[in-house]
Amino acid sequence: MKQAFWQARWGASQIGFHQDEPNSALRRFWGDLELDAATPVLVPLCGKSTDLLFLRGLGHPVVGVEFVHRAVEEFFAENHIPFGRQPEGAATVFTASDSGPPLRLICADILDLDPVLVGPIGAFYDRAALVALPPQTRPAYAAAIGAMIDQAGCGLLLSFEYPQTQRDGPPFSVEAPLVERLFGGRFSLHCCERTVLPAEDVARFEVSTCAEAVYLLRAH
Repeated sequence: MKQAFWQARWGASQIGFHQDEPNSALRRFWGDLELDAATPVLVPLCGKSTDLLFLRGLGHPVVGVEFVHRAVEEFFAENHIPFGRQPEGAATVFTASDSGPPLRLICADILDLDPVLVGPIGAFYDRAALVALPPQTRPAYAAAIGAMIDQAGCGLLLSFEYPQTQRDGPPFSVEAPLVERLFGGRFSLHCCERTVLPAEDVARFEVSTCAEAVYLLRAH
């Protein structure tokens, strides 16, 4: 994982990937997983995403994982959520202390994180984690997710698809065959939407075309 790259991006506030509102695909497709509100949800490489608030607002206990301390601290400050912090080996666990559903953000590298620290997880939501990872780290990431999710777990995953020769990510292009190779041993995959991005987004990526794909993953 290019930790120095992301630390520098956060340090310079170059976080164009951050969305001020919960992701539209999350709002539209999360319900298709038909989860009980009490199901704990993992959000890898969560940054300070408002998606955490959306999932918590549904009643889910939420566990985010993010290695940039600044992102975690800004999440709690900007959303006025009181918290405590506790070192756990190489990780630091930030725990919300308000009256809402349980919320923990673990500041650590997800590729080195002990699943025991994460706790029982029934589902995961990946908006921009897989596409942020260089090719050599993706199998380890998929294995880490598999180790943290219950055997009957499920997930929602978003990816970008564009001519990879036109851009050196992140975000990287991750097309359907690769998603299947990474997660197909553990999950059945269904692509519920593939949308060509508007021209302004394609221009921002500096590629000729770009689509966003949304996958539902269910345990075999």
